[in-house]
Amino acid sequence: CFSGTWSSYKNLCCGIKVLFEVINAYEIRASIRIECDSNPISLILNTEKAFSQSENLVEWAYCYDSFASIKKFKGKGVGNYQLCIYIPSGKGLEGAKIEGLKIPITTAKMKNVKAWLSKDLDTKLAEIDVTNISSSTFKEVRFEKKYDIPNEGIYAGFSFEIIGSSDEENFCLPIAGIPEPGGLYMNIDKSWKNYSISELGVLPLKVLLSNITPHKTAAYLYIPGKQYTAIDSDNTLKGYIISNSTEPINSFSYNVRIGDVDQRGIFDLRTPIPAGLHRKAEVTLQIKSPKQTGEFQAQFNVLEIDKMVNYLSSEKSTEKFINLLKLEEQGVAVEEFTGTACPNCPRGHVGMEMMREYFGDKFVGIAIHQYNSQGDAMYINTSNYAPLKFVGAPMCMLNRKVQMDPRYGSNGDIREDFLYEQKTPALVGLNVTAQWNEKLDGIIVTSIARSYLGNPTLSVEYVLIGDSLTGKGAGWGQKNTYATQTYDANSDPMLKDYYKGGKYGQSVINDYYFNDVALSSSYSGGINKAQPFGTLHEGEEMNNTFTLPLPKSINLKKALNKEQLYAAVLLVDRDGTILNAAKCKIPASTPNVIENIERNDSESTISEVFNLSGQRINTPQKGVNILRRKDGRTFKVIIR
Repeated sequence: CFSGTWSSYKNLCCGIKVLFEVINAYEIRASIRIECDSNPISLILNTEKAFSQSENLVEWAYCYDSFASIKKFKGKGVGNYQLCIYIPSGKGLEGAKIEGLKIPITTAKMKNVKAWLSKDLDTKLAEIDVTNISSSTFKEVRFEKKYDIPNEGIYAGFSFEIIGSSDEENFCLPIAGIPEPGGLYMNIDKSWKNYSISELGVLPLKVLLSNITPHKTAAYLYIPGKQYTAIDSDNTLKGYIISNSTEPINSFSYNVRIGDVDQRGIFDLRTPIPAGLHRKAEVTLQIKSPKQTGEFQAQFNVLEIDKMVNYLSSEKSTEKFINLLKLEEQGVAVEEFTGTACPNCPRGHVGMEMMREYFGDKFVGIAIHQYNSQGDAMYINTSNYAPLKFVGAPMCMLNRKVQMDPRYGSNGDIREDFLYEQKTPALVGLNVTAQWNEKLDGIIVTSIARSYLGNPTLSVEYVLIGDSLTGKGAGWGQKNTYATQTYDANSDPMLKDYYKGGKYGQSVINDYYFNDVALSSSYSGGINKAQPFGTLHEGEEMNNTFTLPLPKSINLKKALNKEQLYAAVLLVDRDGTILNAAKCKIPASTPNVIENIERNDSESTISEVFNLSGQRINTPQKGVNILRRKDGRTFKVIIR
């Protein structure tokens, strides 16, 4: 539609040529050349605003991954589901209108699908039925009218129902991309939960917007989660730049303000960020940490983009900065509730072995055999371990926070939960050593703790752990429910050996080796006998010692592998969670004595140890040692 005066050319013979040039994601420039005899005239029309109207909708999403890259987050099967994202106001979306959604459909079993908008997740601002769906595609829907994005933001999502079917257990929710605040909310058990800060990802729902005001340079930074640093150190922080620019971004300058100190830098992107809304790329920022410990508020913002002023330069993301005396990886205590009569517990054994293999000595695994008090040679009395109140087996807790399956964790793989727990470094350092006592009936364990931040009040627990335990007869056979099942394409490959026909494919597995077994602890009679650390001042080191007894059961003593005994130490905060955990191997030379002490009576206890010269010594040494029992009998032990 043209406006203006054309009377000057009404008597001329004219030809009109129109050329459309795509400038960027939001702007098309139309140039019109009017050729009238020998007097050509060119007009340039600004069509920027026209392109932003509803017939030219622009997609906004937390994730633009292809459908093939959507993760498989297992649903709970039959039931009702609601999923949504949060759309913030501002950040380049001023004046934008919501006209529709593109819904990721993972299965045709989704019934009664509805698309909706809500201000508070409780009441729907708009809701429409979604029909004619097909699996593995984005279904586009339009609302009956346009909706503004209010100052407090708005939620966009969809709900559906899964109807019963023979393969309902294979149903998966659409999750993809990089976790980001606002990117994932789910209601799958009659209550909303914010999964935005979890490790799952985001909901790949696309929002159709109109009335977008284009900006050539509009971007801001997102730094995920608390940042931990050591005092006065150079650090590389990982984060994301999020662009609402109409042109690609190649480089940007940034400012980081920690406390009252500003630090500036420049980052060049290896691959330009394409034009579009909410397009993001991973970046690294170089910063210097403060010289003192403590918690600081850090602000991050983008100053310039490709040497042009950033429209969103005043948009600052804020994150907590935790500055420690020392940056040290923490050990994670994984306490597993298990038992030989638990038919599903081989699944837990597999999960524990996976963590052992992947995380090495940072995995402090403790298998607590309390599922069945009868018929388990490794049973540890409930009064002889911390009261953890597990709801079933197999079950575990990481640092005593949330109960979860020891194989599948909270999202299909326990290793993801372990990694998430390990993101927090050790707030208290921990070192553990152990040796046999003089009588060779217990392990002297010494723990040294040092606070890297503040003055925590700590208690401490000690655990004796045995690996490679095996035995014959009652109490050593592990029940196995998988032995009745046939392994197929839908089975867990990590459990393949436990299915029918596999290496351990028996309903009761004999000649089986058990690892991470809790043999004794500092608990006795329901009370932790270890002296607490108490208040530990920042930078201060404190020692603590406890003697762990050997198990009393003769059957269990015979099964102990002299090369595979460990002492574990758990530092427990006032809220009951574990701040750090560590374990050490008990010197392999001294446990030879176990083979010679099988009687469970007071007369068999070792009272004195001598060397060949007849001198009394505190603990057995390398070479020949003479041990005297309480009943006066002596015998020699060679320590190599």
